[in-house]
Amino acid sequence: GIVYLCVKAIADAASMSTVRVTRKRKKPQKTTLLMSGSDGRVHKALPTAHSQSNDWEQVPVDDEHELAQLLANPNDVDTFQDFLSQWCIFENLYGEQVVWRRMQEGFDMPAELWAIPRSLLSTMPMSDMYPAGGFRVYNWYPGNIGLYASGGWTALDRREVMWHKYQGPLYRWQGWSPLTGAGEPMDVLNAILRS
Repeated sequence: GIVYLCVKAIADAASMSTVRVTRKRKKPQKTTLLMSGSDGRVHKALPTAHSQSNDWEQVPVDDEHELAQLLANPNDVDTFQDFLSQWCIFENLYGEQVVWRRMQEGFDMPAELWAIPRSLLSTMPMSDMYPAGGFRVYNWYPGNIGLYASGGWTALDRREVMWHKYQGPLYRWQGWSPLTGAGEPMDVLNAILRS
């Protein structure tokens, strides 16, 4: 419907964006970007209309940098543009996005990033095995079987995922899509049109 078309437009714009990994440049001893105005205040020259005041302090890292390599190839299936598009679609449709960071043994940096559809997840409470809680990831099979009878699940520890959400109006743990408000009126209009 119309809500998905709006979300798809957001996802397409995000997937076309340029993402760069940068590091902070060491501050020079003396800078030529600052000048004193007639009013006595110091003004900083900005190179473009959309730049941030500290952009000149950031420099791109080499392509061999761990984070640059991870973003260039987040997993065996997706490009970074696919990953960004999925993130935008899931977060804007469901109000939250869960990203599994598959860690490499002995390293602090994830080996892969996977955007997991929220519709395949259910939350698990805190327990001895999962002190921060977790998520059950259900298999999905097409047909009329239903999500919870679809043939099994696997658990993800909450500490292994990034859980990004738009804060819900009622519950702290609930993500709430900004387009959810448009969903019900659109469903009503679609039902009227079909009748």
